[in-house]
Amino acid sequence: MKLFAFTILFCFSSSTAFVHFANNVRSYYGPIQNHRAVPLDNNAVYGPIQNHRAVPLDNNAGDDLVTIPSDGRRNLLKSFVGTFIFELGIDACSSLPTNAVDAFEKGLLESRLTENLMSKVPYGLEGTDLFYPAYFKGVWDVKSVTKSVEAPCGPSLFGGNSTFSAAQAEVGPENALRYRARFTSQNEGTVISDREFNVAEIVRASMGNNAVLNIPVAEPNKFCCLLAPSSANTMFNVDTLTVARRQENISDRQFDCSELVRQIVSIPSERGGSGPNRKPRIKDIEAISLYEAAVIDSSGRVNEIRCSQRVATFIAPIPEDPLSMQLWQYSRGRPIDVRFYDLTYR
Repeated sequence: MKLFAFTILFCFSSSTAFVHFANNVRSYYGPIQNHRAVPLDNNAVYGPIQNHRAVPLDNNAGDDLVTIPSDGRRNLLKSFVGTFIFELGIDACSSLPTNAVDAFEKGLLESRLTENLMSKVPYGLEGTDLFYPAYFKGVWDVKSVTKSVEAPCGPSLFGGNSTFSAAQAEVGPENALRYRARFTSQNEGTVISDREFNVAEIVRASMGNNAVLNIPVAEPNKFCCLLAPSSANTMFNVDTLTVARRQENISDRQFDCSELVRQIVSIPSERGGSGPNRKPRIKDIEAISLYEAAVIDSSGRVNEIRCSQRVATFIAPIPEDPLSMQLWQYSRGRPIDVRFYDLTYR
């Protein structure tokens, strides 16, 4: 069997990519085209899928996924988030003061996106959550269009020439992903993204109506779910840890935000079985989203929101995994996969 991995970029509820999933599974399927898996030859090895498609990896990266008993996931998450905190040099266990957004001039996120900066994020966990302008509240129909795909470290680390070409072929409105996104207000009146609703909507749109089995945790800094994609014959534990976050209220009509997450994916062990010793699949992803209230009616109601988004995927350097360290050093800390999207909320 070959390694089939798919990363779903959940640029939810305002395309703020506030949840990202990386699923690595064993399967006879290769790249997903138009959200359907395509069988491939048995010699291909695949890593995480970006934007709902599988990305082939170096054959040396074909380690199996870890089979983790349910009571061992907490320690695994603590271990990996600790490693991530060390790499970034930030404190992911506590938020910065409420005025931390002023530590940098407004426009930092726009600059990172428009200049396509490859450096690691210059901010930490600047808030307890992302708080959107009031006009986001409600349910929106979202259309996400891939604008461009880049391989800063070359096609080999992206997944190979064929995978890079296939990803570039997905550019354009004919391959748009459509789903619903919901924003709700809290008791204090702030507006946040409904994580559980948005994750379920995107998973169903890209992986099948019955792909979501359970969402036990849906918190601002931690999201866990159990998935069973219709194109695969197994289930996956998908855990994401948010370790950096920033938002900028540019004007009454413009809102910018970003999050950096670590994705940890494993196959749950069968009840009563030990399973083979396999490694989890881990990726780091930064999503920057620039929003604009684009269409406002005569009563002042916002009827359309547009978003420009950049999603950059990085190799996660895990000291206990020599291969990941070697690939990370080869990438020199730069992203291996960068994609730009245009999103419309109506």
